[in-house]
Amino acid sequence: MDALYLLLRGRCQVLHPQPGGGERLVRTLGEGDMFGEIALMLGLSATATVRAETS
Repeated sequence: MDALYLLLRGRCQVLHPQPGGGERLVRTLGEGDMFGEIALMLGLSATATVRAETS
């Protein structure tokens, strides 16, 4: 991922992959939160999945 995202409306879940399969909920993001900054600043691959919880 090479972008910084700002959540203007709604909620998203941040999910981390688990070694045995599946995902673990790390936190829920709300309006005004951002994500993607670590991968963008450090030039790394994304370490989590962000999935919309609301439309």
